[in-house]
Amino acid sequence: MISIAWTQESGPNTAVISNTTIAKPDVTSLVPGTYVFRITVTAAGKTDYDEVSIDLGLPNVALDKPITASSSESGSLLASKANDGDLNTRWSSEFSDPQWIRIDLEDMYDLTGARIYWEAAAKAFAVQVSLNGAAWSSVYNTPNGDGGIDNFTFTASARYIRMYSTARTSEYGNSIWEFEVFGTKSSGVKKFREEEPVSVFPNPSGNSPVTISLDRFRPEEEVQISVHNIAGELVCSELVTIPGDRRIEFMMPAGKNAGPGIYLITIRGKNDIAYTRLVVK
Repeated sequence: MISIAWTQESGPNTAVISNTTIAKPDVTSLVPGTYVFRITVTAAGKTDYDEVSIDLGLPNVALDKPITASSSESGSLLASKANDGDLNTRWSSEFSDPQWIRIDLEDMYDLTGARIYWEAAAKAFAVQVSLNGAAWSSVYNTPNGDGGIDNFTFTASARYIRMYSTARTSEYGNSIWEFEVFGTKSSGVKKFREEEPVSVFPNPSGNSPVTISLDRFRPEEEVQISVHNIAGELVCSELVTIPGDRRIEFMMPAGKNAGPGIYLITIRGKNDIAYTRLVVK
């Protein structure tokens, strides 16, 4: 007589084994993590066992989401081929620098990482995230990209993610088989809403203070105000407490990243995010 016994040796304790005494049971209620299951077999008075390890990651939240690129080499190598879940299709850019490919996750996510399957690599590139698709922050950058499969581990709250390349490894374009992104929907921040911006007056402005109206936020709430220039460079960032009239006087600082131009002002509170643009003459 042969007896079989399945046990879980390690990993999250949510796993449910449908029948521990058969060779091929169903395992349900799995959450992201690394599991080790052991099968123990007894026959003719002898007992032996073997173990199997299962690494279950977060879902690819970029799959089939809206995706755009700076260029495409041809009509068959479009940006949409880089997040269709098929490692046999790819995006390829024109043969010039810089190039980028951007994914709109369509909601705010708490991101934990990303993965790029390269066909033709970028030599110098960054992985960047954004709340609004205008101001970008780098979560990874390198001057020595070598292709293959790149796994990126980071933590960030964002709606948009992109690969931004400034130099290629060859005369050909950047080319990606698949661009995967991992994370979960943010629970503590409302979905980013372009249709309800905060306001700034006067706008355009000169070299003088402006008033930022924060009607979307509560008095006495602490918010982080960040200003980026059109190139995505951080100009300034400060934590402020909203006064009773919800109006804050603000003046652009002097510095190499400031001057006449268009700026993106991002206001991040505990439960909301908003932005507006400021034109400085």
